[in-house]
Amino acid sequence: MHIATFLFGMTAIIGKLITLNEFNMVWHRMLITSFVFLLVPTFWKNIHKIPKKIIGIFFLNGVVVALHWLTFYGSIKINNNASLTLACFGSVSTMASVLEPLILKQKFKKSELLLGMIVLVGLVFIAFADPNGKFDLGSTYFQAIILALVSSFFAIIFTIINKKYIQEYNPIVVTWAQMTGGFLFLTLMIPFVIHNGIQFQLVPSTGDGIWLIILAVLCTNIAFSLEIESLKKMSAFTSSIILNLEPVYGIFVAIFLFKENEMLNQWFYIGASIVIISVFAHAYFTRKMTKAH
Repeated sequence: MHIATFLFGMTAIIGKLITLNEFNMVWHRMLITSFVFLLVPTFWKNIHKIPKKIIGIFFLNGVVVALHWLTFYGSIKINNNASLTLACFGSVSTMASVLEPLILKQKFKKSELLLGMIVLVGLVFIAFADPNGKFDLGSTYFQAIILALVSSFFAIIFTIINKKYIQEYNPIVVTWAQMTGGFLFLTLMIPFVIHNGIQFQLVPSTGDGIWLIILAVLCTNIAFSLEIESLKKMSAFTSSIILNLEPVYGIFVAIFLFKENEMLNQWFYIGASIVIISVFAHAYFTRKMTKAH
């Protein structure tokens, strides 16, 4: 699970290394990932077991995944800072504490709402940590924060949909359907993308091609398989704690590789620490409440 989580955290790092824009990057990633799943024998054994209607739902959920990745990589590209995006993405679990009850029509939990407010405090610190020394709504720094939060929103939506259906069906087939659905959606969007002056590159450079294969195969296909295998042998609480380390791993690697600590000030790290601590606090209180019931 730690290996899988580390690989998930590396998606932001690899996204920064790839020179393609976010649309090209996500299009190629979904294409490669979808194709590789077709080579897995388990896929062909289980594809016929899922009703076409459910496959359609996963295809649509793939559109949400595509939007999540577009905004995630867009956040990194616009400000050239993986640490900022990962820190804001740490708000996913507490943001879910508001959205999940609304969507699934469940009761709100006071402890989760409180943690959500604490995350907002952390995000305020991050927002005011602009290296330019001022709070500017028009800066690429602030735009990167907004895109990262939008990405978190899409991540929550597709996770909620997966929670409802993935337990009943083979996860490899489910992920293939989502990757294929997202790929087809982005393919249909190519004429609109080109019309709006965004370059579409069908064949990436050799360097980008290598990173795209690593991103798709290592950080998606293999990481996903490791996660699924690990979940068979550990509790949901343990797995959630480990998965919460994703932004931590990513930020440390970004600091090591790109020296991003030189681009960010102490207010960013205070805000990021608040967000990350709240993520682990959320997991802790969830476990206590589960034990109480």
